[in-house]
Amino acid sequence: MKLTSLTVRNFRSYTNAQGEPPHKLPLDSGLNVLVGPNNCGKSNLLRAVALALQDSGGSDFNSDQDVPSQLSWAYPTITLTFSSEGKVSVEKTLLSFLEDYEKSAGAKNTNAANGEIVLRVTYRNSRRDVSFSVK
Repeated sequence: MKLTSLTVRNFRSYTNAQGEPPHKLPLDSGLNVLVGPNNCGKSNLLRAVALALQDSGGSDFNSDQDVPSQLSWAYPTITLTFSSEGKVSVEKTLLSFLEDYEKSAGAKNTNAANGEIVLRVTYRNSRRDVSFSVK
């Protein structure tokens, strides 16, 4: 599986006003480099990936640091999109379960059928909600 994109909404320095699209970082195959001046948010993107992939039992989400202070009412959301060719049996099984899940939610063309796994993690106060996105 390859991480193909990272999307963040209302996480640390990545704020979104009502109705604004989230910040999306597409990732290419091969080497991807985050470059920019100090304090522009490079580490925040890496923290978002680490936080989304953490086991919920060990979550070190801290609303004082991770929720933008000007949007204290906001729920930070981190979305990771992976692509999979389904060659490994574990990936085949995951894609199969996700396709069933998406179809049960009414999706006709599923992410899983296209080899995509879209993991969404939302923090609502201290609660961590994990879901798989449906097309």
